[in-house]
Amino acid sequence: MNAIMGNRAFKPNFEIKYEELIKDRKISEGGYGLVFKGRWKATTVAIKEIKKEIVEQDKLEEFKNECAVMEVIRHPNIVMFLGATTVPPHLCIILEYCGRGSLWSCLHDM
Repeated sequence: MNAIMGNRAFKPNFEIKYEELIKDRKISEGGYGLVFKGRWKATTVAIKEIKKEIVEQDKLEEFKNECAVMEVIRHPNIVMFLGATTVPPHLCIILEYCGRGSLWSCLHDM
């Protein structure tokens, strides 16, 4: 991770309070959790919530490290990472909302 983040100290600038999220409706479900269309600070977002049974203490640091990597990746062709909730039992990744569905459905429904 140092190659991506340089020598800066790890500081979770991406932390979002779970109470700030408003889940409107479920739009997808996978092996690790649910995806909701929702809102955060008046912005429409996608909220990926990790299933509670998957949340283990030894996985928390791994989750935070993955979020730190996503935080520094910016590209016009990659869905933007906006933040995360990292306080168990609510582990969520908050992403830019893309209204056309998943990449898989866009490629296969053409």
